[in-house]
Amino acid sequence: MPYPEDFGFADEGNQGNAGFNGGSPNRTRPNPRQNNGRKGPLTLAERLVLVLLDYPSLIDQHPLPEGIDTLPLPHIDLLVQVASLCRQSHSAAALLGALMALEQGETLSRLLKASLKPPMAEEMATRLWLDALSQLEVTRLEAALLEVEQAGMPDPAHWQALHKALAEARQHARKPFD
Repeated sequence: MPYPEDFGFADEGNQGNAGFNGGSPNRTRPNPRQNNGRKGPLTLAERLVLVLLDYPSLIDQHPLPEGIDTLPLPHIDLLVQVASLCRQSHSAAALLGALMALEQGETLSRLLKASLKPPMAEEMATRLWLDALSQLEVTRLEAALLEVEQAGMPDPAHWQALHKALAEARQHARKPFD
């Protein structure tokens, strides 16, 4: 099942044709002027927050990769916080109350408004979530490898293990999900 045409994975520099539309044919593209002054598509982390708002159980079934909170990606901290709240809150009311207590007011307010639209189909949301987790794992491993290489003489076994893990993660990210 293909992604909605305007729900692509733009890189975190906000280039490309990504925008959250949820795949509903009767929705319009987000208007940048109505986006609290921010232009461009939602970041990967913001799109994943929206998926979690609609399907919070995804975090229990498919958790975020370890260590992504250290990645220099926009709004990754918000994603990690929302994921944690989804694991703790079992009701929509409890989740909403916990979200309102977060400090990222402007971003969260914009995302909550977007989440009021009808959610994408669960199958599509799951596929998006799994694809994004693969992408985040590749990014995490690339950052770890770069850090090891910049530190100077890396331990050959650790360096080789990171390269192997990165190759496997990249291969997994290319596989279509059934």
